[in-house]
Amino acid sequence: MRKDRLCPSPAECPEVLNRDPHANAQSAVPCEGCPSQKLAEYLASPFGQRLSVVVDLDYALNLKFQMTLRDVSYLEFCLLKVFHEEREKYVVEEQERRAKGGR
Repeated sequence: MRKDRLCPSPAECPEVLNRDPHANAQSAVPCEGCPSQKLAEYLASPFGQRLSVVVDLDYALNLKFQMTLRDVSYLEFCLLKVFHEEREKYVVEEQERRAKGGR
């Protein structure tokens, strides 16, 4: 939900630009330890892929698919709970940011 705030892009990242001020936007590569890159690597891991399953489950539930707790693992249930809590926090953050004049 907040992935777009982790790193503007290698072309705009202050860490990348400080390391090589002569690099152009097209040749800029993510800095070592880039949070956006680390997230992408994590999401490609087996556990990160479980998060994708949870996002899909949430989508199905929003479409009113019928599921019971027997249809999901306990881990998926717990992740779905955290996903909903984080979404609620994100909605509140966005409302506060817009109220302060942010975009």
